[in-house]
Amino acid sequence: RLALQPKAMPQPAAAAIKEVKELLLAHQQFSREDLVWAKDDQRIARYITSEDGSTSKAAKRLIATVEWRKEVKPASVRCLECERDHRAHDLRCIGLDLHGRPVIYNCFACSDARGPQGL
Repeated sequence: RLALQPKAMPQPAAAAIKEVKELLLAHQQFSREDLVWAKDDQRIARYITSEDGSTSKAAKRLIATVEWRKEVKPASVRCLECERDHRAHDLRCIGLDLHGRPVIYNCFACSDARGPQGL
């Protein structure tokens, strides 16, 4: 069991989340898939919290993130080292934090990849 103590973060009000969703809907360049990803309440709450409660800043950052995701397609990025050798990196999920998020441990000494080739 990890001894990580999460910092209590205030949760944005439902009205703030709704406001961000309306700002996202006004951005008409999004596909249905983009909106499904961006309109997740928990995701929006994290963006609002990271912008100290500013719904307009949170919406701008979400829009920028969706545009980045459309350009980069992070789900399809592959590591060439990992494709050649499954032992190229040493990433281990060692448990969950108190919020249920995965905690990843990386031991560079156990990694077979020694160069910057990676991605």
